Amino acid sequence: MSQALRLRLATNVINLRHSRHMSQVELASRSGLHRSYIGSIEQARRNVSIDNIGVLADALGVDAQTLLAVKATPSPMDSRSEPIAQ
Repeated sequence: MSQALRLRLATNVINLRHSRHMSQVELASRSGLHRSYIGSIEQARRNVSIDNIGVLADALGVDAQTLLAVKATPSPMDSRSEPIAQ
């Protein structure tokens, strides 16, 4: 995964997680991934497998495409939250 894709994934995971008022610990629990692994994804330090992208997408309630989108489209439940600047 190129650095640009890792940064896009990191930004989308952070924005979606925050819009759902979810901590890294909660996302880790929902996804079955370790909290430090979530942190390294959000810092764009991990070359994440397609399987783990799917796991993260499920835990965040989106499809995998959304995590790699240029700008993740917030769901209606996200309308109350301010997105983090990209």
